[in-house]
Amino acid sequence: MHNGLILSRTKDEGITIKVPPSTTETTVHVTTLSCTHSRTRLHIAAPRDTSIVRDELLKISKEGDAA
Repeated sequence: MHNGLILSRTKDEGITIKVPPSTTETTVHVTTLSCTHSRTRLHIAAPRDTSIVRDELLKISKEGDAA
């Protein structure tokens, strides 16, 4: 039912989660797997039709659209 994604993020890095419209409740669960002085590892469990994108990729995509 849910897929899983593991990401490492450093300070000021983010993710964007887009959940498609639905008539039922959608749950996205984020678990911290580990933390070091500069990195946090996250496990994100969400339905397969949920889009999870690293923010730096959104920035690249927007720059490409503007060109």
